[in-house]
Amino acid sequence: MLYIPMGFMFLATITTLVQRISVIVKLILAGSGFSLAVEGLQLVVAVLLVALAVMVAFNGVNKLARVKAEDHTGKTANS
Repeated sequence: MLYIPMGFMFLATITTLVQRISVIVKLILAGSGFSLAVEGLQLVVAVLLVALAVMVAFNGVNKLARVKAEDHTGKTANS
């Protein structure tokens, strides 16, 4: 169904965020060109977005697996 596009968008988003985190960490380690108001805030937001995305994906996959397992056993999703 829509699992392939959803997985692709998840991977593209996480890849972009990780690349940006990497660039900001390199700026911090180089000691030049780092502004706490710009890159510092971007770093905080990027790390939080990655953590949130991983948690949402984990919970979503668990819910889908649980619903599929209940479909195979004949139980309803509400019970």
